[in-house]
Amino acid sequence: MGNSDYENAKQMNLAANECLKKGDFSGAVENFSKALKSLSESDRQARARLHSNMGHAHVALRRHEDALSSFRNAEELFNQLGDPIGRGEQFGNIGSVYRDIENWDAAMEVYLKALDIFKGANHKVGVADQYSNMGYAHFRQGESRKLLRSRKSKSAV
Repeated sequence: MGNSDYENAKQMNLAANECLKKGDFSGAVENFSKALKSLSESDRQARARLHSNMGHAHVALRRHEDALSSFRNAEELFNQLGDPIGRGEQFGNIGSVYRDIENWDAAMEVYLKALDIFKGANHKVGVADQYSNMGYAHFRQGESRKLLRSRKSKSAV
């Protein structure tokens, strides 16, 4: 694909982001999809970002299976690119979708994958985000008192 295809994808991405700002999540998904169709398979970095962005639009629309698919596609592309931070971010996104649908075990499993990646990359913000995600998942399950007791006992050590 030529440079004009890339520029077309760039314009569709901009249009999708404008839709996101306006709360038009269906329009965002449509434009992200068009951008993906315009890009060459070799444009993996751009494709990964588009899949991730589209996943967020699907989350807003409560299209959980579509969101999972988008985030998984992004994770696979970041893996091919050798980008651990991009992969970790996608695992965090996947975990949050599972949390939203109250699949607690799957959420925690994926958050732990993200945490391991971020720890391995010494990415402190990513580590903090995953601890926050896990804490929020526990809170949503009504385990906030258990977490607080656990934290107090660990800090006493």
